[in-house]
Amino acid sequence: MLPVVALAAGSALAGAAPPAPSEAAGNFRVTAVYPSFYGTVKVLEDSAVRYLVIDGMCHNAQSIAEQTSVLPYVSVFGVLPYLNRSGRHLLLIGLGAGDMVRMLGEFGIRTTAVEIDPVVAQSAFRHFSLRPEDLELVVDDGRAYLRRAPARYDFLIVDAFAGGSPAGHLFSQEAFAEMRAVLREGGVLGVNIIAKSTTDPLVADLAETIGAVFPYRLALATAPRPAELGNVIFFASDRPLELPSRLEPPPDNVRLKRFLERLPEMRLDLGGRKGRLLTDDFNPLEALAAPTEEAMRRAGRAAVPASILAP
Repeated sequence: MLPVVALAAGSALAGAAPPAPSEAAGNFRVTAVYPSFYGTVKVLEDSAVRYLVIDGMCHNAQSIAEQTSVLPYVSVFGVLPYLNRSGRHLLLIGLGAGDMVRMLGEFGIRTTAVEIDPVVAQSAFRHFSLRPEDLELVVDDGRAYLRRAPARYDFLIVDAFAGGSPAGHLFSQEAFAEMRAVLREGGVLGVNIIAKSTTDPLVADLAETIGAVFPYRLALATAPRPAELGNVIFFASDRPLELPSRLEPPPDNVRLKRFLERLPEMRLDLGGRKGRLLTDDFNPLEALAAPTEEAMRRAGRAAVPASILAP
């Protein structure tokens, strides 16, 4: 969820409000509006792309024609099967529109998705081509689920935001220790954040905190230039992590294959960065992310009419 863009399913989803009538502004059309405890959920469309907007922030964008994500950060996670080639089971914290479920499903990876907001899950099923048979859905807080997870996993992705900020309780040393505990040996953790730049203190703090729990880590940045706003994706494991020199077997999706071949260009050098250790008792993550959230909201307002984004 929360890309940088220009601009148990059945019972869990019962009782959701029906979509509001469509409205249009500029090139965008609102096709559905759902009230939620966590912020109004809207589905927007232009001529080519469908957007999932939560609390006025774009969380996902999907090609209407191809029904696949158009967002670079989602494609970055397509490297996971090559970081743990025997892995077959993913725990995803933060479902969004479900793009990662479908993308990794093409590699034979089955997903257990934990989503705190049933309205978001409802939107994924109704508007973003996600099917109940594609995953096991758990409506719960991600940290709470980690503490009672009934299985161990080969992959774990954290893609969870509260409004425009990372859900801080999922980004502490203690939280990462709980994540490591539910990963099998050789399992890989993937964490998505958004930063003002690759030198944002947020990046150094998370690198420090993840490194306190996992001996091996690497980071990739989607922004074309270091000083630009963009997604930063961390991978971590108890085994060495190396980007594949060859994609064997190649993904069926040709666009994804071409993107993954460019990943070495996106790698961040984490050496020499000294950040602060984030813990349950000391975690200023949401305050650190506030300027980034404001920058994203400004960009959104510049690209999309205010009447469309308003909660």
